[in-house]
Amino acid sequence: MHWGRAAMGTERRHHRDTASANGQPVAVSVRNLVAGYGGAPVLSRVSLDIPAGQMVTVVGPNGAGKSTLFKILVGILAPLGGEVRILGDTPERARARGGIAYMPQHEQIDWDFPVSVQDVVMSARFGRMRAVGGWRRFLPPSLAPAEHRQAALDALRAVAMSGYAQRAIGALSGGQKKRALLARALAQDAPLLLLDEPLSGVDRASEALIMQVLHKARDEGRTIVNVTHDLISARTHADHVILLNRSVIASGDRDEMLTDEMLARTATAPWVPGPEAVGITGS
Repeated sequence: MHWGRAAMGTERRHHRDTASANGQPVAVSVRNLVAGYGGAPVLSRVSLDIPAGQMVTVVGPNGAGKSTLFKILVGILAPLGGEVRILGDTPERARARGGIAYMPQHEQIDWDFPVSVQDVVMSARFGRMRAVGGWRRFLPPSLAPAEHRQAALDALRAVAMSGYAQRAIGALSGGQKKRALLARALAQDAPLLLLDEPLSGVDRASEALIMQVLHKARDEGRTIVNVTHDLISARTHADHVILLNRSVIASGDRDEMLTDEMLARTATAPWVPGPEAVGITGS
């Protein structure tokens, strides 16, 4: 793995890395993960290492558990079994100290909520403002300390959305909404970005801009993990690919993972829950 000076500096400043068997820094380590809803497993026997400082793409068919995996990594869904380490810590602690930025799918957002684009992006700074403590943490976004307002403006500028800062979030086009959510993720200044379908429903111009921004974030040392159904984009931009269909089918270099043979194997992989999943469901 190539590490530039900016990347190394960002990684050392932001978090403690763990290391994989080959000695490479690892941002995310998952072992024997079982995850699901209401006791029914969606994911079983998931073990993987996500290399730090790379553009990592998760590919799999609908219902493969990709969004469930992200909810586990963010810490908003508790695993039914197994162990997850994010930046050398639990997901909950990593998120609490600002280590994770999460961009959910478009459908998970209430776009009718009366809030401006700038306020949405500023909400990414609330965790850092609360961490400082004192009376300033109760200030409205318009009176937030200058460093936080500047971080939000910088993120909007990065995705070419400065001119839309005061527009209602629901009035944006599909591509603009994605860029606003990406700006919010960037404004958190987190070393790990988890992006669930960041290119879904966007026009080609927005797609090109989003990928340009993500490449820059990676080059600065952040780890980018995204879910996509766009294989052309994955073949063009991913450094590392994880093939997922309710368990990890394979993981590695994009040229090895995104072959017709490997994609067919992923799409047709049978669901074989492990003994730990059987025990959970009682079957």
